[in-house]
Amino acid sequence: MAITYYDEKNRLNVYALQAATGTGDGEWVETGALRTASIHVEGITTATVTITGSNELTMPLNTAHGVEFSASPLTADGLIELQVPTKYMKVRVTAYTSGTINAYIYGVRTDV
Repeated sequence: MAITYYDEKNRLNVYALQAATGTGDGEWVETGALRTASIHVEGITTATVTITGSNELTMPLNTAHGVEFSASPLTADGLIELQVPTKYMKVRVTAYTSGTINAYIYGVRTDV
């Protein structure tokens, strides 16, 4: 599971992908407590990155892919803003030729 980090102001900062150099399922991040979130993806040279969400009752297995966000997939670096995040989110590389891909989820908790 991805490491979830909330800073002193209850903002979530987490690597959703770190130096990915091939296809992979990604890891679910619990995001249900966020009121807004953004996902920043960088390092795409020739690859496809898919951003998915899930509102299942428990965290899905990493091999489950949930539902793709409408702003997904990405074939170039980008920033996606989400006004109403899902309970869980993950970023995965679905096609890969080249690049070293990082993805970051940033959000602010609803209780702030």
